[in-house]
Amino acid sequence: MPQCRLLDTDGKWAVENEGVSPDIEVIDRPDLIAKGQDPKLEKAIEVLRAELAKNPRKKVVVPSIPAPRRRGAD
Repeated sequence: MPQCRLLDTDGKWAVENEGVSPDIEVIDRPDLIAKGQDPKLEKAIEVLRAELAKNPRKKVVVPSIPAPRRRGAD
């Protein structure tokens, strides 16, 4: 028995055990899955590649390694 009520992000009553709606809906077609394909993974890769094309990685600049300090030099 529910002990509380909750609203969704649109201010409407939420339903218990509904889960989270996907940001991108992908249908797991049985024919593709039977062929060893993974529609969800393929869509994720497509979306990530598009995101990387719009926002390429910044090159990491590694600073030079500092010279070791001798003990008692302080």
